[in-house]
Order: sequence, then C-alpha cells, then structure tokens
Amino acid sequence: MDKQFVLRTFLQLVYGAWSCSCCYYVLDPNCECDWETFRCSRLLQPADIILQNVVPKDTQRLIMLRTWVANEITLVPSNFTSLQQLRLIDFSENRISDIQAGTFEDLKRLQSVNLSYNRLRLLDSDAFRGSFPNFVELNLSYNKILVLTDNSFNSIRSMRKLDLRGNPILCISPGTFTSLHKLIDLRFRSANLSQIPVYALETTLPIRYLEIREMPRLFTIPDHAFRNTNLLRSLILEQVVLSAGEPSELAFFGLDNLTNLTLKSCNLSSVPRTALRDLENLLVLDLSYNPIQTIHPGDFTTLTNLRKLILHHLDLIEVKVEAFKTLQQLDYLDLSNNGLKRLYRDSFTVNVSVPSTLQLAYNPWRCDCSLAWVINRSIDIHIGKRPANCASPEEFVGKNFSDIKEKISTQSDICQPPVGKLKLVEEDRTEQVGNSFIQSCRYNTSGDSKQLVTYTWYRNGKIIPVQKMPVENMGHLLMEDIGLKDSGKYECVIRSAGGEKVFKLNLKVKESPFNRHCSPSSRTSTSCGCVDDANTTASTTALVGVAGFIIAFEILLALVYFGYRWNKRRVGGNPRVISTEVTRNGCVLHRVAKPALGREQYKKGVVFGGQGIYSRPPEDLNARRDGIANVTTDR
Repeated sequence: MDKQFVLRTFLQLVYGAWSCSCCYYVLDPNCECDWETFRCSRLLQPADIILQNVVPKDTQRLIMLRTWVANEITLVPSNFTSLQQLRLIDFSENRISDIQAGTFEDLKRLQSVNLSYNRLRLLDSDAFRGSFPNFVELNLSYNKILVLTDNSFNSIRSMRKLDLRGNPILCISPGTFTSLHKLIDLRFRSANLSQIPVYALETTLPIRYLEIREMPRLFTIPDHAFRNTNLLRSLILEQVVLSAGEPSELAFFGLDNLTNLTLKSCNLSSVPRTALRDLENLLVLDLSYNPIQTIHPGDFTTLTNLRKLILHHLDLIEVKVEAFKTLQQLDYLDLSNNGLKRLYRDSFTVNVSVPSTLQLAYNPWRCDCSLAWVINRSIDIHIGKRPANCASPEEFVGKNFSDIKEKISTQSDICQPPVGKLKLVEEDRTEQVGNSFIQSCRYNTSGDSKQLVTYTWYRNGKIIPVQKMPVENMGHLLMEDIGLKDSGKYECVIRSAGGEKVFKLNLKVKESPFNRHCSPSSRTSTSCGCVDDANTTASTTALVGVAGFIIAFEILLALVYFGYRWNKRRVGGNPRVISTEVTRNGCVLHRVAKPALGREQYKKGVVFGGQGIYSRPPEDLNARRDGIANVTTDR
C-alpha cells in the first residue's frame, strides 16, 4: 500500500477532510501541499490552468517559485476567483509582465504579496483595486518599474512594508504614498533618481525604516531631506556617492528619533560632524567603506548615547588622542581592515572603560607601548572573532596579540609620551605668494632620552603627501613656491610609542603684485623689481600719485582743446564778411563790408532770412525810413 496514501488518510481522519483534501489531486512531483500551503515550481502548464484547476480552494498560502519561466504572463482577475481564502501570494522569480486591474479584488483576506524578480514595467493604479483591511506587505523588488504614479497603492492603505529595491525608477509622483498612513518600512535600491524623493514624502508618514542604496545619479543629500519622516528610527544610505564629500549641514535635521544611521560607501572624506550634531539619540553609526583618513577629537561630540561604531574598510591611518572621548556609552568598536599602526588608550575617556568589543584585525599594527593596554589585557576587552596580528617590530611580525602578552613593558622611558618640550603650542605665520620657507615643529628633544619620536604634518586635518611637501626627519616642513591655496591650518604631531604632542601653525598667504615673477632667491633684490614690504608700499603710493596727476593733466588739456575747437566751429573760426549794398531806383548808393554778427549781437540788428543770418547796418535802417526800395545782401 502506498505510504503517502496512508499518511494522507490518517491526516484526513485527525484534522478533517477540509485540511488536506487538496493533496489528493497533486500528482506533479514539483508540487507539495500541507494544511494551508500549496507550493509548486517549474510547471509546464499555463498559469490559468494551474490557478483555476490545480490549486485547492481552501489554500491560504500560495507559493509558485520559478513556475512560469518560459514565456511572459499576465495575471488576470479570473486566476483568483475561486481562491478567496488566500492570505499570502508568492510569485517571485517568474516572468510576470503585467497585472490587470482588479486582479486581487476578490481576495479580502490578503495580507502579503511577493512579486519580486519578475518583469513588471508599470504598476496599474487599479491593480490592487478592492478592499484589503489586513494587508501588510508588498514586495515589488527587482522588476523593471520606471514610474510610480499617483494613487498606485490607494486600495492597500493598511500596508506597512513596501519593497521597491532593484527597480530603475525614474520618477515618483508626489501622491504615490499619500494614502499609506501606516507605512513604516520603505526600501529603494538601484533607482535612477537624481534626488532624495522629498516631494513624494511630503505627506507625513510614520516611516520607521528607510533604505536608499546604490543610487548612481544621486550626488547630494540636501538640507531637510527627511523633514516629514520625523518618526524615522533607521536610515540606510549606501553607495550614494556624495560629490562634496559630505552631506549638507542640515541633511538630518529633525530626525530626533533616529537610532540607527548607515552612511556606507558615500565618499565621505571625513566624519560629517556638522550633519551629525542633532542626532543625540543615535545608538548605531556605520561609516564603513569611506576614504576617511583620520578620526579627530570632536568628530562625535554630540553622540553621547552611541553604543556601536563601525569604522572598518576606511583609509584610516590615525586615531588621535581623545577621538572617542565623548563616547562614554560605546560598547562595540570596529576598526578592522584599515592602515592603523597604533591605538592609544588616551583616545578613549580615561576614567571610563573602553568598548567591551574591539574589532582590530587586518591592520599593520606596531606592537609596542601604544598597544600594551590591549595586548596585556589590563582592561577586560574582547578583541573580536578575527585575530589581530603584529606587523612590526621585527621580533613580533605575524604574531597574534595573545602570543606576546606580558612581553611589552609600559614602564620604560621608550613607552612614555614625548619627553621633549614645545617652544610654542601655536603660531601664526604670513607669507607672500611665490615664497619658500621651512617650518619646524618647535620641539626640543631631551638630550638624555633614547625615545624614538616621529613627526607627521597635517593640513586641515589631512596628512600632507610627502611627494608634494617633503617632510624632513626632524619635523621640518619645506614649502616651495607657495600660492593662495596653501593658506590653512597645519599641525605637526610629535609621536612616541607612549603618546603625542601637537604644534599648530596657522598659515596665511597673501598676494603681492610686484612679487609674482620673482624667484625666491631674488625676493630682496631691486633688480627683479622686488623690495621689502615697507618700500613696496611707499613706492606703490608714489607711483600711483604721479600716474594719477599725469592722467588728470592730460584729460584737462584734452577738454580745453576740444572745447576750443567746438566753440570755434560754432561761432566761426573765420568770420564771414557780409557785403551789403544800399540801392535806390537801381543805383547803388553805397556798399558796406562787415563781419557776421555773433549770437550775442542778435539784439543789435540781427535778421533771420532765407539766406542765413545777416545784419542790417544803421544806414540800411535809415534808408528804409526814407523809402528806399530794397536791400540785397551778397555773400
């Protein structure tokens, strides 16, 4: 007798015929059935036949993984007409390309739909038409959806989780999530959005978890990017390459409830301390896979409640003293896979225990005094699952920390902080463009000390590349042909195996117009046109004064000359001679020759006629009174 038949019969007697009656009809070896679940994969029959004729009517969980892989299919309402007990549908890894309107309308008890890894391009706004009061989760990840329209999810208002990862989304309409008043989990990945979808999140949503990963066109996180998600607790930003090397100062403003923040592979050049300043309730911070070189004091000043800090796979070379001073609640610190050689006890709060778990593997550790507090386990520390090995000195190369325990003494002079003295703690220096100079660390070593001291110069918090600005063994910084861009804050860190001291230099570079083309060797030579600052100032003032006087004088001469020419042309340079004949009865009584009158003589007899301006002599005026016939004027 078939053992499977016997088992099914027994289950039927115990749990009732309704519970497993479906299994009698399952003859395909790729399908299996239990009390609530019907599961199949790689069937040759079309979707209509399987869903309408094979799947039992009382099925609550329908899982069809990789079932239809030959051709693209469309889900239609008739597929689920008889399956009104369904609560879960998992049609992932198929070739579903379309969902007709009202497909799930009869499934009033539906709670979860998984359509991941299909070929959906556009989600019809009526695809989920109907009433789904218990709907919780919709997984549309890894499809080909390009656009999310308004009211795409209008009928599933109770949805709490929406997964849109792996879709090349270009546009999200402002009203896409308007009706989702219970949404707490939203995920994006590989979308082609050029900005955080702030406009789509304008409606205040109760989102607790927001994930944004692998956005190739997203280069900035603007101020108030998450202003309407103030209930957010976990924010994941991964592979969002920030062109500025950090988010905007107010990018996370308003996220008072945020407890978990990931900024992974975001091209951060330093810890974004300004953007993090308002996240006082943050418990977990992940900054892994960023080109951060140094951890400075004050980087985590406001994160006083931080419990877990992940800093693996950075370009980390140095953790400065007091870098973690404010993190008194820190339990877990991951510094693995970096370029660290030393880690000082003073990097943590002295009176507070260090993190109980330190991940230190895959660093080129120099096993000397700076690590004695870890190696000798003077403090109860769990190093982590992966062992940390020594890279130097030669006697300890390749050995695990546990292998050299108690072999490093912290009492010798070598293991003390630098024993020399700083002449100055901070210095201000002003130089001109093109100058060259050598700056020392202002540090005097002790003559009796055999302490090994190293010097490292930093500019604005970053190590100065040796190939650009050579650093001599005694801490002298040589800068040649400096420019305005070299202005900034410099630090010389003097380190010993037991600690460090810091000298600060504030360099200001100013430009002198007379020193641009001078070589450094001829700065004080007048043959190059270069003089001292005082002489340069005096010469410049004199030259400007002389040049101004000459220019003003030339302008005055030009004005006088052109004024004279204009006035001469207007009045007449060669006064026209007017010949006036006084005749009577055709006989010339007399002829008078006089220059033409100017405008100022108009009132003395100037007459305007068709031949221009002319004047009548007194004789003419007298002749008119005497009845003279006419007056002619010749020019």
